[in-house]
Amino acid sequence: MRAPVASLLQSARAVLVDETFTVKTATSIFRVGVSDYAALICIPHFGMAMRNAAPLVRLEMEMVNAHTLERLESGLTDCTFWGAAAPSAPFESTRLFQDRFVGVVCRHHTLAKSLKSGKRITVRNYLAYPHAMVALPGTQLSPVDLALAKLGQNRRIGLVTPGFASILSLLKGSDLVASIPEKLADLQKRKEFATFELPIAVPSIAYSLVWHRRKTMDPGNAWLRKLIQQSLAR
Repeated sequence: MRAPVASLLQSARAVLVDETFTVKTATSIFRVGVSDYAALICIPHFGMAMRNAAPLVRLEMEMVNAHTLERLESGLTDCTFWGAAAPSAPFESTRLFQDRFVGVVCRHHTLAKSLKSGKRITVRNYLAYPHAMVALPGTQLSPVDLALAKLGQNRRIGLVTPGFASILSLLKGSDLVASIPEKLADLQKRKEFATFELPIAVPSIAYSLVWHRRKTMDPGNAWLRKLIQQSLAR
């Protein structure tokens, strides 16, 4: 009964409060779920837009985890960035952008030298070195490993990290290979790393914004979602 009762209470409050949301004077607290990828790619654009538009608003970022959907349903979290298949009702979502995986190695790596001489990276080249892998909480096989499995192949994992934020620094001076979203690779100085097209067909990432349908008509939440979409439309 907890979820239905919470939904009814929140709907009742919406009837009783003023439906307007004055951006310049609003003192709302918005809680947004993020992964470290979203913190690096989305928040710099969205956060700056929010500070300029609503200087009195407070933004609290929460790391996405196994309880994120529960927090959306309870109203504790307003919305969350989502890098997997969007959840079904009672949640709603909107597509923000697409990203794709690329290969990355240290500039001193043997593969980097091959790229510099104009050689194409083959599956055999790609699998000849240990890989650095991001293991996000609650995920199974990554899109890269699923693509390799279709070819009857697997990669040798040399390092596992819980997020994307540190993976590039771990490549420096090593023989590790990483397969990461292209937008993340673009943030780094090209001279320190070499990027390449993966020799396997890995589906692109559909990045979305997810919220509970109870928040759809909430003026503040609607403004927040629109601001996020506009700041990332590039």
